[in-house]
Amino acid sequence: MAKLLILAGSILGIALLVVMAKYLWPSRSALSKEHALRRYTHENPDDKISQTIVSNDAGACLFLLEDSHYLGLVYLMGDRLTVRRIPRSDVSGALVNDNNIALTLNDFTMPQITFTLDSLSDRQVIAGLASDAILHAQNKEVQNA
Repeated sequence: MAKLLILAGSILGIALLVVMAKYLWPSRSALSKEHALRRYTHENPDDKISQTIVSNDAGACLFLLEDSHYLGLVYLMGDRLTVRRIPRSDVSGALVNDNNIALTLNDFTMPQITFTLDSLSDRQVIAGLASDAILHAQNKEVQNA
């Protein structure tokens, strides 16, 4: 009988720890536009945002800034958010596949960010970032030659 009480108490204790962990450390499975905006402006309060693009899978949010030399990014990695201010010169290209656009960066910690977008205008904006970066790199090569 004592062993049965110890077993029941252990199971109850583990169940209580699981419930506490769920409420103390909730996991995020989606990133809303409002939450991404709040997190980005908390980290970069001086940046003025001109356009916001949120991926359909709610895993990434890209901010076009009034300072045209930088982009803002909030990216969901597991249950953590990564907030970055990326120089546009770090954008090296884009791979387009139907509604998916993979933005390639010159950053070994985050070499590629994939956006799933239904909006044609949002896809064109992100593809335009990549083409601007390629033109910028070509101009630098011409100046250095």
